[in-house]
Amino acid sequence: GQEPIRNQSYMVPVMINHLYNLTEQSVSGEALAKPAFEVLPTNDEGGDRVSAKNMQTLLEAIGRRNKADLHFINKSRYTRVLGESMTVVDFDPDVFSEDGKLEGDVVFYLKEPYWVLYEPQIEWKDVRYVVMIDEILHVEEARKKYNNVKIEADKTSTVFGFQTDSQACKDTEDVVIYRFIHKPTREIPEGVDAIIAGDQVVRFNVTKYPYGHKKLPIVRRTDIDVPGSFIPMSVYKWAIPVQHLYNKMAALEHKYITLCAHPKWFMTKGACDVKSLGNSATVVE
Repeated sequence: GQEPIRNQSYMVPVMINHLYNLTEQSVSGEALAKPAFEVLPTNDEGGDRVSAKNMQTLLEAIGRRNKADLHFINKSRYTRVLGESMTVVDFDPDVFSEDGKLEGDVVFYLKEPYWVLYEPQIEWKDVRYVVMIDEILHVEEARKKYNNVKIEADKTSTVFGFQTDSQACKDTEDVVIYRFIHKPTREIPEGVDAIIAGDQVVRFNVTKYPYGHKKLPIVRRTDIDVPGSFIPMSVYKWAIPVQHLYNKMAALEHKYITLCAHPKWFMTKGACDVKSLGNSATVVE
């Protein structure tokens, strides 16, 4: 057969990823300055000072139970990569005490920002409601947990999609559990905290809003706020083009060294089989 046509200008691109180091350096810097707080009494009365001291101990215990140090490290990483991070602060009735009693406790956990759909406003404090994916359960598990046999599976493997080919997928027998939270407003003075599975509302606050602070139980942190836009921007937005340019320059430098600094074979075209030389980039015909 004929000798295959070789593209002498072809070079394997050099890929050097600095985004990971950029992220971890920022996360490590924040991890050195651990968050601290102190509960102060509002007056000089003895009872108030005792209450402040007990509350300090209680909050520190909640932090240890929820691995607060690790949580803040992961929250910093989420913020850098995704542009924002969401921490849900809630009460979990299924937490056991140290002596084995089921008594519940305050918990906080990270929620992926693309699992939270919130009302667009100028500032986060003005957001009135959010809809978020609470969990994804098998249909039988969901029926058992919420004591509702009318819950049906979604019959689809897609949870949601992005503006790319990537999608969040699940089993077709699973059901996505959504949570809708509306803080108390003039129109809805008691607020709303509802759990929805398919077309079934499986939990709804009947009497009053379950949070005494009357706010959304979500702490949102952003990386780069864009003036005039409620959607923040990740540092990756400007770092990725720089990374691409760096990779291109590194590839050109590598190509220059290979073509100019390495010894060359000069020969008449077809004088020998260039495959035997092992590196076609060193051949000039």
